[in-house]
Amino acid sequence: MLIAIILFGIGTAITIQALRGTVSVHPGYYYLDQPPRQLGVWERMVLSVGYFQTANVADEAVSRKPVSWTGRESFGEPELKAVTGATLKYQNLRFLRAYKAFLVNGQMNDADLTGAVLAFSDLRGSDLSSAILVNADLNGARVSSTATPTNLRYANLTGADFKFASLRNANLDHANVTNADFASADLSGANLTGTQATFDQIANAARLDDETSLDKPLNLESCVTANHLLVKLSHPEITLIKEWTVLPPPIESLDYTAVNSAWIKRLASHPPCGT
Repeated sequence: MLIAIILFGIGTAITIQALRGTVSVHPGYYYLDQPPRQLGVWERMVLSVGYFQTANVADEAVSRKPVSWTGRESFGEPELKAVTGATLKYQNLRFLRAYKAFLVNGQMNDADLTGAVLAFSDLRGSDLSSAILVNADLNGARVSSTATPTNLRYANLTGADFKFASLRNANLDHANVTNADFASADLSGANLTGTQATFDQIANAARLDDETSLDKPLNLESCVTANHLLVKLSHPEITLIKEWTVLPPPIESLDYTAVNSAWIKRLASHPPCGT
Protein backbone atom coordinates (compact mmCIF):
# COMPACT_ATOMS: atom_id res chain seq x y z
CA MET A 1 0.00 0.00 0.00
CA LEU A 2 2.80 2.38 0.96
CA ILE A 3 4.62 1.68 -2.31
CA ALA A 4 1.43 2.35 -4.29
CA ILE A 5 0.97 5.70 -2.50
CA ILE A 6 4.60 6.66 -3.21
CA LEU A 7 4.32 5.76 -6.89
CA PHE A 8 1.00 7.60 -7.17
CA GLY A 9 2.60 10.67 -5.58
CA ILE A 10 5.55 10.57 -8.01
CA GLY A 11 3.21 10.18 -10.99
CA THR A 12 1.01 13.06 -9.82
CA ALA A 13 4.02 15.33 -9.27
CA ILE A 14 5.40 14.60 -12.74
CA THR A 15 1.99 15.09 -14.35
CA ILE A 16 1.70 18.52 -12.72
CA GLN A 17 5.23 19.37 -13.89
CA ALA A 18 4.42 18.20 -17.41
CA LEU A 19 1.35 20.43 -17.55
CA ARG A 20 3.50 23.37 -16.42
CA GLY A 21 6.26 22.53 -18.90
CA THR A 22 8.92 21.87 -16.27
CA VAL A 23 9.29 18.09 -16.21
CA SER A 24 12.86 16.84 -16.53
CA VAL A 25 13.20 14.29 -19.31
CA HIS A 26 16.56 13.18 -20.64
CA PRO A 27 16.82 14.06 -24.36
CA GLY A 28 18.32 10.71 -25.31
CA TYR A 29 21.66 12.05 -26.50
CA TYR A 30 24.72 13.87 -25.19
CA TYR A 31 26.66 16.77 -26.68
CA LEU A 32 30.30 16.12 -27.48
CA ASP A 33 31.44 18.33 -24.61
CA GLN A 34 28.99 16.75 -22.17
CA PRO A 35 30.23 13.33 -21.03
CA PRO A 36 27.60 10.88 -19.77
CA ARG A 37 27.15 10.87 -16.01
CA GLN A 38 25.83 8.25 -13.64
CA LEU A 39 22.29 9.04 -12.56
CA GLY A 40 21.32 8.57 -8.94
CA VAL A 41 18.72 6.01 -7.86
CA TRP A 42 16.06 8.64 -7.10
CA GLU A 43 16.69 10.47 -10.40
CA ARG A 44 16.41 7.23 -12.36
CA MET A 45 13.14 6.43 -10.58
CA VAL A 46 11.63 9.84 -11.35
CA LEU A 47 12.81 9.87 -14.95
CA SER A 48 11.61 6.33 -15.57
CA VAL A 49 8.11 7.35 -14.55
CA GLY A 50 8.37 10.53 -16.63
CA TYR A 51 9.33 8.59 -19.73
CA PHE A 52 5.90 7.01 -19.88
CA GLN A 53 4.51 10.44 -20.69
CA THR A 54 6.79 11.02 -23.67
CA ALA A 55 6.69 9.46 -27.12
CA ASN A 56 10.06 8.23 -28.36
CA VAL A 57 10.57 8.33 -32.13
CA ALA A 58 14.31 8.97 -32.12
CA ASP A 59 15.91 7.93 -35.43
CA GLU A 60 12.48 6.92 -36.76
CA ALA A 61 10.94 7.77 -40.15
CA VAL A 62 7.67 9.27 -38.90
CA SER A 63 6.81 10.63 -42.35
CA ARG A 64 6.43 8.07 -45.14
CA LYS A 65 9.11 8.08 -47.83
CA PRO A 66 8.16 7.22 -51.43
CA VAL A 67 9.00 3.77 -52.79
CA SER A 68 11.59 5.34 -55.08
CA TRP A 69 13.41 7.00 -52.16
CA THR A 70 17.20 7.12 -52.52
CA GLY A 71 18.10 9.77 -49.95
CA ARG A 72 20.27 11.64 -52.43
CA GLU A 73 20.14 15.43 -52.36
CA SER A 74 19.25 16.93 -55.74
CA PHE A 75 18.32 20.34 -57.08
CA GLY A 76 14.77 21.30 -56.13
CA GLU A 77 14.56 18.40 -53.66
CA PRO A 78 11.92 16.44 -55.64
CA GLU A 79 12.22 13.44 -53.33
CA LEU A 80 11.26 15.51 -50.32
CA LYS A 81 8.19 16.84 -52.11
CA ALA A 82 7.05 13.24 -52.68
CA VAL A 83 7.20 12.41 -48.96
CA THR A 84 3.84 11.86 -47.25
CA GLY A 85 4.04 13.90 -44.08
CA ALA A 86 2.78 12.57 -40.75
CA THR A 87 -0.53 14.09 -39.63
CA LEU A 88 0.04 15.33 -36.07
CA LYS A 89 -1.94 18.58 -36.05
CA TYR A 90 -3.44 19.63 -32.71
CA GLN A 91 -1.69 16.71 -30.98
CA ASN A 92 -0.18 16.76 -27.48
CA LEU A 93 3.49 16.01 -28.23
CA ARG A 94 4.98 17.57 -25.12
CA PHE A 95 8.55 16.39 -24.46
CA LEU A 96 8.53 14.29 -27.63
CA ARG A 97 11.89 12.56 -28.07
CA ALA A 98 12.53 12.88 -31.80
CA TYR A 99 16.31 13.09 -32.04
CA LYS A 100 17.30 12.54 -35.71
CA ALA A 101 13.66 11.77 -36.58
CA PHE A 102 12.42 12.09 -40.18
CA LEU A 103 9.43 14.45 -40.04
CA VAL A 104 9.52 15.95 -43.54
CA ASN A 105 6.23 17.57 -44.65
CA GLY A 106 4.70 16.83 -41.26
CA GLN A 107 1.35 18.42 -40.49
CA MET A 108 1.99 19.70 -36.97
CA ASN A 109 0.10 22.96 -36.96
CA ASP A 110 -1.28 23.85 -33.51
CA ALA A 111 0.54 20.86 -31.96
CA ASP A 112 2.01 21.19 -28.47
CA LEU A 113 5.74 20.37 -28.70
CA THR A 114 6.76 21.98 -25.43
CA GLY A 115 10.20 20.73 -24.43
CA ALA A 116 10.41 18.41 -27.45
CA VAL A 117 13.83 17.07 -28.45
CA LEU A 118 14.05 17.60 -32.22
CA ALA A 119 17.82 17.94 -32.42
CA PHE A 120 19.26 16.90 -35.80
CA SER A 121 15.78 15.96 -37.02
CA ASP A 122 14.53 16.69 -40.54
CA LEU A 123 11.50 18.98 -40.53
CA ARG A 124 11.75 20.42 -44.02
CA GLY A 125 8.42 21.26 -45.60
CA SER A 126 6.50 20.89 -42.35
CA ASP A 127 3.55 22.99 -41.24
CA LEU A 128 4.27 24.16 -37.68
CA SER A 129 2.05 27.22 -37.80
CA SER A 130 0.70 28.18 -34.37
CA ALA A 131 2.56 25.20 -32.85
CA ILE A 132 3.99 25.47 -29.33
CA LEU A 133 7.73 24.78 -29.24
CA VAL A 134 8.54 26.40 -25.91
CA ASN A 135 12.04 25.31 -24.79
CA ALA A 136 12.20 22.80 -27.66
CA ASP A 137 15.64 21.50 -28.65
CA LEU A 138 16.21 21.95 -32.41
CA ASN A 139 19.99 21.99 -32.27
CA GLY A 140 21.38 21.16 -35.70
CA ALA A 141 17.91 20.36 -37.09
CA ARG A 142 17.12 20.73 -40.79
CA VAL A 143 14.07 22.84 -40.11
CA SER A 144 13.70 24.39 -43.56
CA SER A 145 15.45 24.65 -46.91
CA THR A 146 15.35 26.86 -49.98
CA ALA A 147 13.35 24.38 -52.06
CA THR A 148 11.31 22.90 -49.21
CA PRO A 149 10.49 25.71 -46.76
CA THR A 150 8.75 25.22 -43.44
CA ASN A 151 5.83 27.24 -42.06
CA LEU A 152 6.29 28.53 -38.49
CA ARG A 153 3.82 31.43 -38.65
CA TYR A 154 2.52 32.43 -35.21
CA ALA A 155 4.42 29.54 -33.58
CA ASN A 156 5.47 29.98 -29.96
CA LEU A 157 9.24 29.50 -30.05
CA THR A 158 9.98 30.96 -26.62
CA GLY A 159 13.33 29.65 -25.39
CA ALA A 160 13.70 27.27 -28.35
CA ASP A 161 17.26 26.19 -29.21
CA PHE A 162 18.02 26.61 -32.93
CA LYS A 163 21.82 26.53 -32.65
CA PHE A 164 23.39 25.29 -35.90
CA ALA A 165 19.91 24.65 -37.35
CA SER A 166 19.04 25.33 -40.99
CA LEU A 167 16.10 27.75 -41.29
CA ARG A 168 16.62 28.68 -44.92
CA ASN A 169 13.46 30.32 -46.34
CA ALA A 170 11.50 29.44 -43.19
CA ASN A 171 8.37 31.52 -42.58
CA LEU A 172 8.44 32.74 -38.97
CA ASP A 173 5.97 35.57 -39.57
CA HIS A 174 4.75 36.83 -36.16
CA ALA A 175 6.25 33.86 -34.32
CA ASN A 176 7.17 34.43 -30.68
CA VAL A 177 10.99 34.14 -30.59
CA THR A 178 11.53 35.49 -27.07
CA ASN A 179 14.84 34.07 -25.75
CA ALA A 180 15.11 31.74 -28.76
CA ASP A 181 18.75 30.93 -29.57
CA PHE A 182 19.76 31.30 -33.24
CA ALA A 183 23.51 31.09 -32.64
CA SER A 184 25.24 29.71 -35.74
CA ALA A 185 21.85 29.07 -37.41
CA ASP A 186 21.31 29.59 -41.14
CA LEU A 187 18.63 32.29 -41.57
CA SER A 188 19.17 32.85 -45.29
CA GLY A 189 15.88 33.94 -46.85
CA ALA A 190 13.99 33.46 -43.58
CA ASN A 191 10.95 35.67 -42.91
CA LEU A 192 11.13 37.04 -39.35
CA THR A 193 8.74 39.95 -39.77
CA GLY A 194 6.55 40.49 -36.72
CA THR A 195 8.84 38.43 -34.47
CA GLN A 196 10.54 41.43 -32.83
CA ALA A 197 13.79 39.45 -32.89
CA THR A 198 16.60 41.30 -31.12
CA PHE A 199 19.85 42.45 -32.69
CA ASP A 200 21.84 39.96 -30.60
CA GLN A 201 19.64 37.05 -31.68
CA ILE A 202 20.09 37.84 -35.36
CA ALA A 203 23.73 38.89 -35.19
CA ASN A 204 24.68 35.54 -33.66
CA ALA A 205 23.27 33.62 -36.62
CA ALA A 206 25.72 31.99 -39.03
CA ARG A 207 24.10 33.26 -42.21
CA LEU A 208 21.82 36.06 -43.33
CA ASP A 209 21.28 37.37 -46.82
CA ASP A 210 19.42 40.09 -48.65
CA GLU A 211 16.30 37.90 -48.65
CA THR A 212 16.20 37.61 -44.83
CA SER A 213 13.17 39.68 -43.77
CA LEU A 214 13.14 41.52 -40.43
CA ASP A 215 10.94 44.15 -38.80
CA LYS A 216 13.86 46.57 -38.58
CA PRO A 217 16.32 45.48 -41.27
CA LEU A 218 19.94 45.12 -40.30
CA ASN A 219 22.52 46.98 -42.32
CA LEU A 220 24.83 44.56 -44.12
CA GLU A 221 28.04 46.27 -45.23
CA SER A 222 30.08 43.58 -46.92
CA CYS A 223 33.55 43.19 -48.36
CA VAL A 224 35.27 40.30 -50.10
CA THR A 225 38.34 38.45 -48.86
CA ALA A 226 39.89 35.39 -50.46
CA ASN A 227 37.49 32.77 -49.08
CA HIS A 228 34.65 34.51 -47.33
CA LEU A 229 32.54 37.58 -46.95
CA LEU A 230 33.25 39.91 -44.04
CA VAL A 231 30.04 41.59 -43.00
CA LYS A 232 29.48 44.49 -40.63
CA LEU A 233 26.02 44.24 -39.15
CA SER A 234 24.46 47.37 -37.74
CA HIS A 235 21.02 48.16 -36.43
CA PRO A 236 19.27 51.27 -37.76
CA GLU A 237 18.00 52.42 -34.37
CA ILE A 238 20.92 51.56 -32.12
CA THR A 239 24.66 51.99 -32.49
CA LEU A 240 25.62 48.33 -32.15
CA ILE A 241 27.92 47.04 -34.87
CA LYS A 242 29.23 43.51 -35.17
CA GLU A 243 31.76 42.03 -37.57
CA TRP A 244 30.53 38.73 -38.86
CA THR A 245 32.09 36.21 -41.23
CA VAL A 246 29.92 34.49 -43.78
CA LEU A 247 31.17 31.20 -45.20
CA PRO A 248 29.89 29.89 -48.54
CA PRO A 249 26.40 28.41 -48.19
CA PRO A 250 25.93 24.64 -47.86
CA ILE A 251 25.69 22.86 -51.19
CA GLU A 252 22.05 21.98 -51.85
CA SER A 253 22.72 20.63 -55.32
CA LEU A 254 24.75 17.84 -56.84
CA ASP A 255 25.87 20.39 -59.42
CA TYR A 256 28.77 21.80 -57.44
CA THR A 257 29.98 23.93 -60.35
CA ALA A 258 26.70 25.82 -60.58
CA VAL A 259 26.54 26.40 -56.82
CA ASN A 260 30.15 27.51 -56.62
CA SER A 261 29.69 29.80 -59.61
CA ALA A 262 26.64 31.42 -57.98
CA TRP A 263 28.63 32.03 -54.81
CA ILE A 264 31.51 33.60 -56.74
CA LYS A 265 29.04 35.92 -58.49
CA ARG A 266 27.60 36.94 -55.14
CA LEU A 267 31.05 37.75 -53.80
CA ALA A 268 31.87 39.70 -56.92
CA SER A 269 28.84 41.93 -56.34
CA HIS A 270 30.39 43.29 -53.13
CA PRO A 271 33.34 45.70 -53.00
CA PRO A 272 36.72 44.35 -51.86
CA CYS A 273 37.80 45.02 -48.26
CA GLY A 274 39.33 48.39 -47.54
CA THR A 275 37.54 50.31 -50.30
